[in-house]
Amino acid sequence: MFLQFLGIFLNVVHVLKFAFDGVGVEKCDMVGNLAAIVSECLMILMLLLIAKGWTITRMVMKCKLLTFAVWAAYLCFDIFLFVWNRVSITAQHPHVWWASHHDTR
Repeated sequence: MFLQFLGIFLNVVHVLKFAFDGVGVEKCDMVGNLAAIVSECLMILMLLLIAKGWTITRMVMKCKLLTFAVWAAYLCFDIFLFVWNRVSITAQHPHVWWASHHDTR
């Protein structure tokens, strides 16, 4: 819950500063997005554990390896998409991304 709040708060700080100066705070944007990803991944893990019945019907869980393998695959894919987004989109034009894709006729 705290990580999700931190992610949203840092993204709001970035967007508000971006609204005033057109640049924003890139560190807040990146850390906010990372905090949101970590929060989402932990929530997915909790949902997988509850779906398997952990602490509801039994204290010992069957197929632990499969559950954590699915979660690890989701985590790796999410991190891959985050890095791909950072490298391919924001590295091209870090401060003028919108202006470079907007028709200014």
